Amino acid sequence: MTRSARLTSSSHPRHGRRPRRIAGTLTALCLGITGLAALPAQAAGAGSITGTVFTQAVGGTPQAATGGYVYLSKKSADGDFYTSVDSDPSTAGTDGFSFSGSTFTLSGLEPGSYKFEMASASAQDGGDYQREYYNDAEYEWDATPVEVGSGETSVDPMVLEPAGQISGRVTDASGAPLANANVSFQRTALGGSNGVQTDADGRYSTTNIFGEGLVKGDVRVTASKSGTWETDEPSYVSEYWKDARTYAAATPVKVVPGATTKGVDFTLDVAPRIRLTVKDPEGQPVPNADVGIFVFYDGAWGPYQAGPNLTDGSGVFRKTVAVGEKYKFFIDPPEGVGGVTEWYDDAYSEADAKVVSATEDGQVVDITIKLGAAPAVTPAPAPAPTPTVVPAPVAPGRFATSKVSVQGTAKVGRTLRASTRAWAPSPVSLSYTWYRNGRVVKGQKKAAYTLRKADQGKRITVRVHQRKASYTTASRLSAKTPKVRKR
Repeated sequence: MTRSARLTSSSHPRHGRRPRRIAGTLTALCLGITGLAALPAQAAGAGSITGTVFTQAVGGTPQAATGGYVYLSKKSADGDFYTSVDSDPSTAGTDGFSFSGSTFTLSGLEPGSYKFEMASASAQDGGDYQREYYNDAEYEWDATPVEVGSGETSVDPMVLEPAGQISGRVTDASGAPLANANVSFQRTALGGSNGVQTDADGRYSTTNIFGEGLVKGDVRVTASKSGTWETDEPSYVSEYWKDARTYAAATPVKVVPGATTKGVDFTLDVAPRIRLTVKDPEGQPVPNADVGIFVFYDGAWGPYQAGPNLTDGSGVFRKTVAVGEKYKFFIDPPEGVGGVTEWYDDAYSEADAKVVSATEDGQVVDITIKLGAAPAVTPAPAPAPTPTVVPAPVAPGRFATSKVSVQGTAKVGRTLRASTRAWAPSPVSLSYTWYRNGRVVKGQKKAAYTLRKADQGKRITVRVHQRKASYTTASRLSAKTPKVRKR
């Protein structure tokens, strides 16, 4: 049977199932199917991407798809990230290109690097097929890029199969369930991940994840639970399945189409926490004080690049840490509070500050900074003048960047925060850009972003930009959050 397909603008949202690549055994079947498709008239390039899509029920054989949706993204000009290609820029939300038949062609493309996600609209076998990025990828980060020039680029055929599922339970060391713990599913060491939260009994299932399941293949599963900085509610150490602390040591879990892998359970330990109390010269607590933090990372001390970091109404600041991490803390007196900038413990410079570190899980390290006047210092004799030396021009330096993540609950009204370790060498200037489904959220340039109604149903990312004189500007993009839920 010969089918004709044409890509059209569609408001089809990004939900549903995902696909899988098919090997050369489908070559003969592909030759019996033809199709024609084109992007809307606003596209002006001469390049194109073309391919064929099949579906396969559990225990069945590949069947030609009867239609679907392609979600296309193009690499940005600076090469840092991919942005969604809207099928109809005049209408919000039309990011899916629809096609009928089993063959699709995305034409009119400008030269560049593209990634795409495929979703089937086939009715045969119930139409319950999982979507995926090309090829065999769960997330855009892990997707295989397609390089487009001035002609046609053919991609391997894809087969969509039913979603696979993973389920389990998260408890603390006493066996008590941990509600609202975060469970995520990682395909590669540096790739992104979607996640779910546990219910009141600590149980979770990927049937509640974006796309209602997972793509066939191996994943590393992690569980964690964060407390709040305003209270002494504990946070728990993030762990991969079977008590691993790193991706390399993690035991993979196999995702099987149409089946559920059960019993992927976790027992989490309470994470260490540093609890800093800030007092004024009279010994009274200082609320809403901005806490300065330096962290030892990659062999050097530098400023901790996440925040805001404020004391609560009782003058207490809490920070969850990992065993062995090293920190230094300082306070600039807020307006109306006496004293000078002071580091822990009774120090007035970063070099003289005392290192604070946790030595075991569950430990609470209590420290106090009491502000006051700086001690009197006898001035040293003025040094003899030295001749001015004009340095030779040097090439711009390059930063050692760090992974960026989004901390917080993806729910309207909640606040998300950009989190990253120190970037070397310090000090540096940081700025932030927040994205809603790959589009810039205008006016949001701070490390914290409060979710609003417009974010509902969207996935949020943040890009951290690092600048320093005589250095090449660098930036890193976080993984996507789960879909933002309503209040």
